[in-house]
Amino acid sequence: MNTKFKARVMEQEEIELSQWKDQFKKGILELCALALLTEKPHYGYQIYKYMGENLGIRIDIAASYPVLKRMLHAHYIKEVQSPPGTQELKRRRYYAITEQGKQRLAVIKGAYFNMNEGISKLLNTKIMTKRRS
Repeated sequence: MNTKFKARVMEQEEIELSQWKDQFKKGILELCALALLTEKPHYGYQIYKYMGENLGIRIDIAASYPVLKRMLHAHYIKEVQSPPGTQELKRRRYYAITEQGKQRLAVIKGAYFNMNEGISKLLNTKIMTKRRS
């Protein structure tokens, strides 16, 4: 394979992997945001920051707001007043989970665990098979 062609193939693979990661992160963002909001209301940047610092999931902040907006329209979350005792210089939109959001969380959490278990089994089987050969 010539060098230019190989470089183009590798570049295309990187683009496709990046697109896959973006889609994966959007799904994970919904799951994690709903789970985080079961604790207490948060504003968008707090959710974004939590995911990066505590979960190691780096999401473009601009990509997180459309997910929150979609969850608002689906009535999984709602805007609420700033929690008591917060003194802020600027108004922030705090989000809280709704009953519909709790139901949605239960559904996608179950789906996540099922998929994770299946993928882990698949990957472990493939790894064990490779080690034996």
